[in-house]
Amino acid sequence: MNIISKRFATDEHLKENLAIGVKFFLCALVGVLFVVIPNPVATASTGWIVKLTTLVATWFIKITGFAVKAGNLQGSSDDLIILPKKVLAVNLECTAIYLMIIFAAFVLAFPSDYKNKLIGLAAGIPLIFVANILRLFAIAIVATYSPNLFTSFHDYVWQTLFVVFIIVLWLIWIDKVVQREGQVSLRN
Repeated sequence: MNIISKRFATDEHLKENLAIGVKFFLCALVGVLFVVIPNPVATASTGWIVKLTTLVATWFIKITGFAVKAGNLQGSSDDLIILPKKVLAVNLECTAIYLMIIFAAFVLAFPSDYKNKLIGLAAGIPLIFVANILRLFAIAIVATYSPNLFTSFHDYVWQTLFVVFIIVLWLIWIDKVVQREGQVSLRN
């Protein structure tokens, strides 16, 4: 019997997994609604991450030898990464905030103690931020050397890679942190 069929072998496991799914959905919904619905708290609390993402990505692109500078479009919440051949607009979606919320929802919904959840969030969210900076760097390379591939790379390749990265990061957290403590096993 494989891991998945073992996991759903009993009604108790089915109820537990349904509860995890409901918790995940509610955590993700609250997080996304907080960021998406225009309100003064969300606006004030998310503008800094756009600026930080733009500045760190621009710095990283610059230290690798590219001619680049950061900018801001007057009257817009977008920041800019200005390359010689292309200008990249960095908005809230470019910060990986939604993926951080989804990862946080995965961690918070999974049955584990608060210490393990804190470890997962403290390690996972900065890793997602760093991976996003690497994503912006790769997009800048594509924009510079293969501008015809930019849209495909931005819209499809990195979206897919990032979703896979989030799931793998969550599974690593379960395997290395949660199961290490002997709290939960996906194998019974």
